[in-house]
Amino acid sequence: LINVEDIIYVRHQVSDLDVMERFLIDFSLLRASRTKTTLYMRGTGEAVYLHVSELGSDGREGANACGCVTRWASRSPFIRD
Repeated sequence: LINVEDIIYVRHQVSDLDVMERFLIDFSLLRASRTKTTLYMRGTGEAVYLHVSELGSDGREGANACGCVTRWASRSPFIRD
């Protein structure tokens, strides 16, 4: 088992960054940064960003094109010294 302490940020592939930004603003997220291909959104806490949307057009949206970065509370039992 892996003991996850926190989710650092989630990452999604989307076909329209403007639509995603409006959606996330409705949930009180704020724009941290934006490039032509990537949108970084933050909350009101200390994290620099907590949601990353990347522009993609290969049809992989939603659950098929998402991930998250986590912080583990303890070392993995699979790592050997």
